[in-house]
Amino acid sequence: MPKAVTRTEHPGEVRIETGEGVIPRRRFDGWYDARMVTRTGENILSRLDDYGISELRRLKLLWSSWNGPALLEDQSIEWFTQDWGMRKVSPSDPQRLRLFFLSLLWRAAITEQIGFTSIVLSQERLERLRLMVATGDPNPISVFPVTLMQLSTDGGWHNTTPTKEIKTYPDESGHSRVSSFRFYFDGLIVHIDDEETDPVQNRWGNMAIGAGDDCMVLVRPYEGSAQEERLMRNIRDATSDHGELVDSLLKRGNRGVPSSKT
Repeated sequence: MPKAVTRTEHPGEVRIETGEGVIPRRRFDGWYDARMVTRTGENILSRLDDYGISELRRLKLLWSSWNGPALLEDQSIEWFTQDWGMRKVSPSDPQRLRLFFLSLLWRAAITEQIGFTSIVLSQERLERLRLMVATGDPNPISVFPVTLMQLSTDGGWHNTTPTKEIKTYPDESGHSRVSSFRFYFDGLIVHIDDEETDPVQNRWGNMAIGAGDDCMVLVRPYEGSAQEERLMRNIRDATSDHGELVDSLLKRGNRGVPSSKT
């Protein structure tokens, strides 16, 4: 995961890393695996990271891009209910932004770091993903479609490693269970579906990143969100199961919100 969106809020600040099945430990920044790629590969990923993070900030998709306000200031958000809305964003290079997200999935699938073990792809799927990133060709868009949701209120700095989920979609046959990979950083939630498990295949159409000049982003407040629930659950589990260890780790560094690992 790019350090720009997984670092601690202040340089040198200690966070507690925890999660399901993980013994709490101190963490000073995010996750980085230097063994994944060659120098050529590192250059490709660095260019994608530079563009992707810069673009997400320009589009105000990250909490850190709001420059102070705790609420997303965007009058164009169309609120369907009190808790759910939609906003349209226009990436300068939609396909390049899609490549950035695909590269995150590839990295998560090949690293051996603790916390990424749920991100598993077959060798054939991994190779297809690698070639898309290496050649700079993210087509077809229906393969590993990428959709976005952002949290419209600031919930405080915390990091989360990606997870695999099963999403249920209604369709003509009743309901389809589709494998999906969920990434979270700095108030943005990225879903990358595995279309091989989806009978509709091109379910998202023009809503998927890279399918058109614009893309629609689902919006909801942090309060009451699944992200808040995940963080609070991990904090509760860490303090109840490893209370003495957490206290000891915090005494050795700066106090802060635990960094959720899964």
